[in-house]
Amino acid sequence: QITTLLLRDSYWSVKFLETMHRVAEDSPHAAALAVRAGLDVELPETVAYNDLPAAVRASILSEADLDESVRRVVTQKIELGLLDEPWSQDHIDKQRDLDSPRNREIARDMADESIVLLKNDGILPLKPSQKAAIIGPTWAEVRSFLGCYSFPNHVLSRYEDQGTGLDIRSLEQTLPTIFTQAPVFEKGTGFLDGDDDAFTRAVAVAREADIAVVTLGDIAGLFGGGTSGEGCDVVDLSLPGRQGELLNAILDTGTPTVVVLVTGRPYALGEYADRCAAIIQAFMPGVEGAQALTDVLSGKTNPSGRLPIAI
Repeated sequence: QITTLLLRDSYWSVKFLETMHRVAEDSPHAAALAVRAGLDVELPETVAYNDLPAAVRASILSEADLDESVRRVVTQKIELGLLDEPWSQDHIDKQRDLDSPRNREIARDMADESIVLLKNDGILPLKPSQKAAIIGPTWAEVRSFLGCYSFPNHVLSRYEDQGTGLDIRSLEQTLPTIFTQAPVFEKGTGFLDGDDDAFTRAVAVAREADIAVVTLGDIAGLFGGGTSGEGCDVVDLSLPGRQGELLNAILDTGTPTVVVLVTGRPYALGEYADRCAAIIQAFMPGVEGAQALTDVLSGKTNPSGRLPIAI
């Protein structure tokens, strides 16, 4: 039973018996092998199991084996009450709050305790009187706080008009609370893409500021749809896209620079570290990430996170 439950979460595993592992001659053969091994459900979609009738006709799977697999699925549904009358019963508990104040408290605690201060030459906490330039892609995109299997990234990223489904504050909303004079925001570059004009504007505002807060990092996605996440492997640990180039250009202005990293993996910082006034590392801090990062920068929170890896 344990093996079956584990296999049920193995996406495309049945078809992979043919296409990846090469232990099945074709799709019907893969389906037959999986059913006989006790795999009752194919996820995330029905591919090889469309060929179960062909497997039975070819006598590589018996009707008895197929009946037993169906029996296990139906039995589980009965035990869970999914087949109880009335058939139109709504099983959704509309009274349950999935974004309750208590859940937010937990999210905030996790964010507070996970943020790591990598370097501080004394520039932190930031001073309200400073003229600040906020630069980089992370301040403008709250999805950077979330991993690739969070619902806003996993599903809603394909439906941009649907938003994030949650109230997630951005650094653009929280960072101005630190300063008496409104900071200037410029992206400079996207997570992977960017244009020269935006790059030039970012360098210009940094040059005119007392302090540059450079917010860099990842946007999670799947199989190349992001800079971090499942199937988003990289050949080295350079900052994604033009982000490293942007950071170097900001550092070249001579303006004291605080780097805020919101990432899904460690990045190589040796090229920049000695020239940065401070570096903060947050590993996708969740829905309360913006305020947690802001409170670290302002000194309201003393960062207590520790690294499970070396940077």
